[in-house]
Amino acid sequence: MAEVVDDTEVGHIEAGEGIVPQASGLWRPWTVAIDRVIGAVVEPVVAVLIVAEVAILASGVFSRYVLHNAIVWTDEMATILFLWLAMLGAVIAYRRGEHMRLTALYRRRPMRQKQIFDAITAVVVCAFALELMPSSYAFILQEQIDLTPALNIPRSYVVSAITVALVLMLIIAVMRLIDSDLKVSGAVVGVAIAISVVAVLLKPQFATLGNFNLVLFFVILVGAFIAIGVPIAFTFGFATLSYLAPDPTGGAPTSTAAGLIDSVLALGSKSGYSFTYSPGTSDSTGRINTYAFTAVPITSSTGTNYYYTDQSGVIRQNSTTTAGSTDSPIAG
Repeated sequence: MAEVVDDTEVGHIEAGEGIVPQASGLWRPWTVAIDRVIGAVVEPVVAVLIVAEVAILASGVFSRYVLHNAIVWTDEMATILFLWLAMLGAVIAYRRGEHMRLTALYRRRPMRQKQIFDAITAVVVCAFALELMPSSYAFILQEQIDLTPALNIPRSYVVSAITVALVLMLIIAVMRLIDSDLKVSGAVVGVAIAISVVAVLLKPQFATLGNFNLVLFFVILVGAFIAIGVPIAFTFGFATLSYLAPDPTGGAPTSTAAGLIDSVLALGSKSGYSFTYSPGTSDSTGRINTYAFTAVPITSSTGTNYYYTDQSGVIRQNSTTTAGSTDSPIAG
C-alpha cells in the first residue's frame, strides 16, 4: 500500500519508492477547502504586491536620479507594501512547507517519528502565533492614532499585516494537527500543555538562572527544534518569545528590549537633553490615546530651547522654560 507523505515537508523523494506525495498534508474535505481558499486569496495578493513593489521602487529611483524630482511617498509606500509582502509570503511558505529548515534527521526517521515531528512543528507554530497575537492586536490599537508622514495613512493599516499573517498561520497549523494522527497530535498537545504549566510554575527559578537562560533557550531548545525539522524562523521566534516572557514579578520587557527606542534614550537622556514621556489617561477600553513628550536641555552648552510634542506629531518649542501644548510650533 502506498505511503502518503508531504513532499514539501520531507524534501526530495526518489522516484519509484511507492510514495504518493500530498502537497498540503491535509485530507479532510473541509480542511482542504479552507486551505485552498487561503491559497486562492493570499497568493494573488502577494503576486500583486511584488509587481507593485517593483514598480514603486523603480519609479522612485527614476524620479530621484533621472528626473531629479523625487516622489516623496514612494519610500513610504514601498515600506508599507514590503511588510505585507513579507508577512503574507510567510503564510504562503508555511502553507507550502517551504520555510527553511534542517531535514537531515527528519528524512531518515520512520513514518511514526515523522508524524511526531510534524505535530511538534504544528504545535510550535500555534504557540508562536498565540503568543504574538495579543501583542500584535494591541500594537494595532496603539498605532491607530499615528499617521504616516507622507501618505497620512494610519499605521494600524500597516502593522495589521502581522496579525493577519499570524491568524492565517494559526489556522493552517490547527488544521494540520486535526488532519494528522489524532493519537499523535493529541499526545504532543498534551505534553506541550504540561510543559507550559511547569514552565509557568518555575518562573522564579528561571529568573535565578541568569545568563544560563541563553544557553537553555538558544542552544538546547533551538538545537532540539532545528534537529527535528521545525522551521528555523519559528524555532528562533518561539525561543525568543519564551526567553523574553514576563518576569515572575509581573514586569514586562522594557521598551529597549522591544526595540522601540535605543538603549541610550531609554535611560532618559541623550545628546544633552533630558526626555520625559507622560501618557494620558486610558479610556473605557483601556487604550491610551494621548501622550506628551518633553525635551529639556541639561546644560546651556547643549542648547537653550525646550521642546514638546504629543499625539498630534507637532513639535513645539520654548526658549525660556519647559515647552507645552500652547507654545509655538517649529517653523517648517
